[in-house]
Amino acid sequence: MTVSDWMRRNYKTNRFHNEPGFHSDREQRLIADREEDMKNDGFAIISWHDSNSGRLEVLGTCPPWLREPETANFTAA
Repeated sequence: MTVSDWMRRNYKTNRFHNEPGFHSDREQRLIADREEDMKNDGFAIISWHDSNSGRLEVLGTCPPWLREPETANFTAA
């Protein structure tokens, strides 16, 4: 699964889509940021606030600092 597919499936639509003006490239910026996270850290995260599920969404390996991994939804990279 690509970062782009994962984000389109799990990110709240109203926080992810492009809008005129300052947020005209929001979707592309968010995807690029998460791709950079995957490259540097081996995982990417969508916060509970921004996810469709209302839970922390993690793509890749479990980050070592995550205290309660059972409260997160993991997707294999």
